[in-house]
Amino acid sequence: MTERRRVVPVWILVAAIAVFLVHAFNYLYFFVDDEAIPYVYAQSLLSGHGFSYNAIEGRLEGYSDFLHVLWSTLILAIVRALPIHKYTVFFVGKAVSMLCGIGILLSVWHVARRVRLHQASAITALGTLALAAPFALWSCSSLEAVPVAMIATGLIVALVLDRDGWAAIAASALILERIDGFIYAGVLIGAFVITATASRRRDMLRQIVLPVGVVFLGYHAWRWWYFRDLVPAPVEAKILYKLLPHQHVVVKRPDRPYVLEFITIAFGWPAALALAASTADALTRDGLSRRLVCAALPLALYVSVVGDWMFGFRFFVLLFPMFALIVASSVERIATIRPRLAAALCFVVLGYSAFVAARFSSTYVGIAKGPSFLQSPSRDLHRFFWPHYGLYEMARHAVFPGDVVAYNQAGFVPFMLDVNNIDDLGICSRFPADVPSTDIFFTEVGRYAPLTNKTLRPVHAYFLYQNVRFVLSPADILARANHDTLPATLFRGLYELVGTDPQGLNAIYKRNDSRAVHVTADLFTENIAHVSYVRAARLGESVIDSKDYLSKLPFLRDGAGSIPFSGRTEMKIDFSDVDERIMAINIEDLRATTDAKVQLRLLTPEGHVAGQFDIVLAANRGSAASFAIPDAPASALLLTVDAGGADGELWIDDLQVEGQRRVLRDYVTHHLHLPPVQDY
Repeated sequence: MTERRRVVPVWILVAAIAVFLVHAFNYLYFFVDDEAIPYVYAQSLLSGHGFSYNAIEGRLEGYSDFLHVLWSTLILAIVRALPIHKYTVFFVGKAVSMLCGIGILLSVWHVARRVRLHQASAITALGTLALAAPFALWSCSSLEAVPVAMIATGLIVALVLDRDGWAAIAASALILERIDGFIYAGVLIGAFVITATASRRRDMLRQIVLPVGVVFLGYHAWRWWYFRDLVPAPVEAKILYKLLPHQHVVVKRPDRPYVLEFITIAFGWPAALALAASTADALTRDGLSRRLVCAALPLALYVSVVGDWMFGFRFFVLLFPMFALIVASSVERIATIRPRLAAALCFVVLGYSAFVAARFSSTYVGIAKGPSFLQSPSRDLHRFFWPHYGLYEMARHAVFPGDVVAYNQAGFVPFMLDVNNIDDLGICSRFPADVPSTDIFFTEVGRYAPLTNKTLRPVHAYFLYQNVRFVLSPADILARANHDTLPATLFRGLYELVGTDPQGLNAIYKRNDSRAVHVTADLFTENIAHVSYVRAARLGESVIDSKDYLSKLPFLRDGAGSIPFSGRTEMKIDFSDVDERIMAINIEDLRATTDAKVQLRLLTPEGHVAGQFDIVLAANRGSAASFAIPDAPASALLLTVDAGGADGELWIDDLQVEGQRRVLRDYVTHHLHLPPVQDY
């Protein structure tokens, strides 16, 4: 009788799957643009262009999920062979993720049976997993988050069952499915290796670690041979700046660290404390729970450092099965001595999980700016592909297959239009990812250079080099970079606004054919006095501490700020140790609280004046300033305010010393094939 109670019945699995499906269907409208990037590559593969994001930039690893690209290619080939719409691939992807979610529940149920959990413990594990909102959310996405979690959970099952062959296959699949899959595979296998007996450890090293190591080395050797680059563009654009030291780069960070955001929105502090207690309890005991803790802790630390910009905490999805089993192990310990208490605890855990799931759903509805699928079921494609479908409907009448466009949403619209897209965030385009310029914003989305009607940055000059006909952009990003308005033109009139989609969510700009531009290396300029290049700064007699550059020099990072002056005051900015090529000085707005004269001087390292410009300001009246410079060499900027003895403040909005550092020119001339003069 006791033994039968320790066999986890099938009805628990069936009930968990039913709860999971209802929960997941709530998020059927969920879609992120990155879901379409593997399908852009699938199009390229089927068209005979190999692993390239577009037909003009050559081979590029702009994805982080190689196996998913191959799977997407198969799906796209089948959809093309059938008389159905192209967007069907995303619904097939949703179905695959949903099946993987069911597979994860089945795997956890199988582990629960293997370790002979009590019913209360098994219900705790499967129930909390079915109610885990990020797990349900990403099970409605065609991205690789849930398939990766399925492979990782399958690896755990194989390790628990001592099925070394299956473990080697699962670990190899992890390596191929995610560019960082070797970390997940290595940590999971390592947790079981270090806790195994000596003889079992030798078997695992020979039968799992050795073949997986061969797959790892072989795959990355192929990557190097094929792409000639070991670091994929998405990793370089979104991750490396977090791991490498940069002194004054401008980073747009989320309001809270990734792990705190996850706990606050998707997990809850009571659940986090309960998991911490279960973790501490598991470390005191041998067995599966201890091994899972040894794997979960470093993986949780890893995903917390890497982070992610997408809503839903996809990198934590892989950890939820482990979290569920760790918590269930604590319930199991109670169930062996106090079964009724364990049952009550199970009820409390499930109730709290349902509460957190409901709260998460409300957050999702607010972010998605629309109802969930269960609240308002519909077949409206605008809901399934918000906010991209309206732009696609508008663009397909102006943009044609094969056209060259620039759009930082690199997936859905480029896939649906079948265009050659330049991704200015650097996720899927190597030049923006590699260009040695820090005159940008580093974000978890990529390397962001604002689209304005002001100075060309290197990535925008690259648009002209590639003869980009249309520039597309989300309207809210455009507005934030242009004083809450959509500019009529971009890049000094080179692109003109065509219009916005019906919802006003996206804008399209078309190349102004009446404006000819000579595309040479000189076109690739940046703000040489950008705060990230400042070597030393002085205001009056006071030296500005380097840790205060970002806060006290906002006008050197696309922002605005003021400096105090008393009579005659100097501010000196050293931006290089050697002479750099200067071509212009531009200030969007300059004003003083009293009548004043402002003098700008460019200085060489020896202190010689390479250029001098004077501006007369009337009190509280703004003035833009722009000075062309015939290729002056300089390493510092000296700004002098003379108010005739009066005190006041000088307001500076976006001061740019337009020029070209040597490292930038070398990069451009080495990587781009530039004729002496090229007209567009």
